[in-house]
Amino acid sequence: MRDLTIKVRNPAGERVVGEVRNETPEAVAVTASELRIFQPEWQAIGPKGRKTWLLKLRDWVLDNTEHIAEVVQSESGKTRAEALTEPIAVADFLNYWMRNAEKFPAERYLSQPGLVAVTSKLTTVYRPYPLVGVITPRDFPFTMPALEAVPALAAGAALLLKPSKVTPLSAVEFVHGWTQVGAPPVLALATGDSKTGVAVIDVVDYVQFTGAKVTGRQVAARCAERLTPFSLDLAGTGPAIVLADADLEHVANRITWGWLVNPAQVWNVNSRGGPSVSLERVYVEAPVYDEFVAKLTGKLRVLWRGPHHRSSRPDVGASATIARRDIVRRYVDGAVAAGDEVVTRGKQTDTGAFFEPRVLVDVEQSMSCITGETLGPMLQVVKVADEAEAIRLAKDSHCGNSATMWTSGKQRGQRMRRQPVARKRSRHRAGRLTHKSSPAWGEEHFDERC
Repeated sequence: MRDLTIKVRNPAGERVVGEVRNETPEAVAVTASELRIFQPEWQAIGPKGRKTWLLKLRDWVLDNTEHIAEVVQSESGKTRAEALTEPIAVADFLNYWMRNAEKFPAERYLSQPGLVAVTSKLTTVYRPYPLVGVITPRDFPFTMPALEAVPALAAGAALLLKPSKVTPLSAVEFVHGWTQVGAPPVLALATGDSKTGVAVIDVVDYVQFTGAKVTGRQVAARCAERLTPFSLDLAGTGPAIVLADADLEHVANRITWGWLVNPAQVWNVNSRGGPSVSLERVYVEAPVYDEFVAKLTGKLRVLWRGPHHRSSRPDVGASATIARRDIVRRYVDGAVAAGDEVVTRGKQTDTGAFFEPRVLVDVEQSMSCITGETLGPMLQVVKVADEAEAIRLAKDSHCGNSATMWTSGKQRGQRMRRQPVARKRSRHRAGRLTHKSSPAWGEEHFDERC
């Protein structure tokens, strides 16, 4: 029998920190119907009217930063410092949409060539999907709901939010904030397991899903049956290329942060040319390989990994679940059994879902720790002969994501980023195949996300 509630546990010690309802499909349908009642009025008040409520939500987030961070930390295993960044990031995100609330949905007038232009005028008019469904992952449990919900609300849509069953409490706070400021009832929550997620897909007009590839395929199939437009943002294995002329001290610092943030559980964050977020593999030119590995492992040895407190002492938090920790452990054990070397041991505690960061060297490109999606504190560092081999191996992946290239030679970097990319991989957005330009590569970078 399906449980009526879901218990939420702190991964740092597995204690229960809260519980949420496991919504039935019938309850989800009722919630969707209520949202549809109020959506036309929400759309009718226009961008300026909606901007007023986004401003009030932003102020609520800032006023409740400490409480939100505590909730985020309690269910995700993050350090206090990382948990505090989430409400701050959401407030900044709300600022962005308030600034552009009137600009983005404005009508566009397009000119037409030839005689047609004499007798007709082409206008693009934007209208929101009445009800948008958003399904978010366990990482960044307060940021991700806002990242997907705020644009839909700003556009005039009503929104039904389904958070991960692992970290739903932060989403509860997000919706609570909307209610607290007295905003119109066009934002609601549907907590629960996979059946709740399916129910959300079945009652909305558009679906945005962020999470694992296997689940993404199921979401795509369900949406296809109903001809419901959708977007998928799926996990990947972000590569970094370190060239021999790079500033190795600087690169070691940036890669350490980009690898271990959240900790090492980032579905898809575009690093905009900064730290290599979603990082799982590093390709280093042979002349500086040993020096880079030494610097990287030196950074890890001074990091503290353990239970979080109100202080910011721990540098790296826990994995989101015991199951995720065990997956990473199996990857490491498999690599070691195949002859790979683990070259670092950090400070850690054995309680909860903690797993000390591991750096693996001498890894073969075909191994599962390279080709799989670990989403954990395990980093593969691969020696390459030159930049050509580095690029070839970096692109040899069925799950591309953000990527970075590190060099002190601007012209060299510009030349490398302009190399053509094989177009056999694509990104599924809004129910159609498109490509994207990734600032991390600085080139047309095609990802397989569906």
